[in-house]
Amino acid sequence: MQLNKKFFKFLPDILFFITILFIIIIFSIMSSKFYDNNLHFNTEKWVQLNNWEIKTAYGTFYDNSLNTNYKNDLNTPTIIKNTFPENNESIDTMLIRSSLSSIKIYVEDELIYEEGNHNNYPGKTLGSYWNVVKLKDEYYGKPFKIEFLSPYKNYNGYINEPILGSNVACLHYIVNENKFSIITNIMIISFGFQLIVIGLILIYFIKQPNIFYIGLFTLFSGFWLLGESRVLQFITSNSYIITRSTYYILPLVPVPLLLYLEKNIQSKEKKYSFVLIYSFIGFDILRFILEYNSLYDAFQTNNIFNLILLITFIYIVFILYKEAYKYKNSKIRHILPAFIVLIIFSIIETVIFILLNINDVSQYFRIGLILFLIVLLIYELKALIEIIKEKNQKKYYKRLALYDYMTNAYNRVKYEEDIQNIIYKKNLYIIQFDTDNLKYVNDKFGHSEGDKMIKATYECIANSYGKSGNIYRTGGDEFTCLIIDRDINYINICENKFKQLINKKNSDFKYNFSISYGYAKYDKNLDKSIVDTYDRADEIMYKNKATKKS
Repeated sequence: MQLNKKFFKFLPDILFFITILFIIIIFSIMSSKFYDNNLHFNTEKWVQLNNWEIKTAYGTFYDNSLNTNYKNDLNTPTIIKNTFPENNESIDTMLIRSSLSSIKIYVEDELIYEEGNHNNYPGKTLGSYWNVVKLKDEYYGKPFKIEFLSPYKNYNGYINEPILGSNVACLHYIVNENKFSIITNIMIISFGFQLIVIGLILIYFIKQPNIFYIGLFTLFSGFWLLGESRVLQFITSNSYIITRSTYYILPLVPVPLLLYLEKNIQSKEKKYSFVLIYSFIGFDILRFILEYNSLYDAFQTNNIFNLILLITFIYIVFILYKEAYKYKNSKIRHILPAFIVLIIFSIIETVIFILLNINDVSQYFRIGLILFLIVLLIYELKALIEIIKEKNQKKYYKRLALYDYMTNAYNRVKYEEDIQNIIYKKNLYIIQFDTDNLKYVNDKFGHSEGDKMIKATYECIANSYGKSGNIYRTGGDEFTCLIIDRDINYINICENKFKQLINKKNSDFKYNFSISYGYAKYDKNLDKSIVDTYDRADEIMYKNKATKKS
């Protein structure tokens, strides 16, 4: 029985994931079945050459295709040689990516292209970027060589294979190789902006910042992934943004996540979240200062960042485990799987980067991020629904406490509260109302008819005095109206309208409908407090009632 209850509790989540999986499978099948080359935008093809000659400090090698990394000494350039194809009008561009290295391209020992050797940028290298080299017709069939030189031993031998083709074909190659990254980055960044907007709205209305923090984390992650996706050169030609943005955005990624945790954990160790936040921000500033003054490259400070990141991982695992199992924090227990998935994929990403398998950078983190957001947002959505329900309940009970359920006028509790808080007493009027003959109507026609009289009394008061005053039902058939900062002329206008409304309402009843009333203005010479003003208005109202009876 208990198992069945648990199953039905998680049934909506299970159905949701099954539906998403079904849509993905169907879309994949239909996409492969109806693929049509005639609808493809790019019909121009790129070329990858074979039979390469590679020269390093350790000798000369020959490969049919280029490997990723060749062992080389620190100060020796890695040289690759080949021959351009014979006359081919479809080839006018060479596309090659350099990774933390300078590049020189020679055709028959004539230097035709050079990048990364000038000093117009901080640090030791320009960074990692695409080189787009225009080829002349006279280069067809001629031998060429490309020299790579990096100040970092692990990168001095790292080679990206050149691509030959038209300018359009080369651009299509970049998009084709990074299409998954491009699509997911657009989705992640746009989703991050949406979450931030929703989060700001929730902060304003219910003082709940969780969605805002998740939005910031998503946005920072999206910008970092955009930098790692090798397509920034489509957006800008600023070499500093292209090669340095990822270094300075990455330390900001964990900050919103730590703020989210600090908001949702109970243990005293949560203060260390701010220590780590200040560490990441301080490191980002220090990294900029060191590179700007040519003391250390942004790349060289990665070990410091990795150390802070490792400490953060350990802290998050420790604090989540303690919250979930020592403090029995049910919320943390629900979101623990999401953080474990994110941490595991982040560790994989970090290890791969340290091992220099650069082609895979950000791929694993991207998968972990998507899974993390799905799990976390499902929980936050459920929690948000519960918060809204709770807020509505509180609002409902507050209304019950301060409003009269029959007429929607304020009740006696609200009247006493407002009387205590009145400071500005200039031109303060208190008007007392009493429904005439209510007992007679209740006894002869029934309480439902008496209720109609009470509602009619409130409508007459609200439609004549309600625009400038608060109306309270202070007794069974008694109402009070407080009006501040209005003169006697205004009171007289309201009174005339009030009498007209009573006469009009009277025709709706089979008995005489009338309301006795009386008003008094606060006078510091007569009244020690507002209570005295209330008593004077009440006395005038009863005189009015007595006059009708006589």
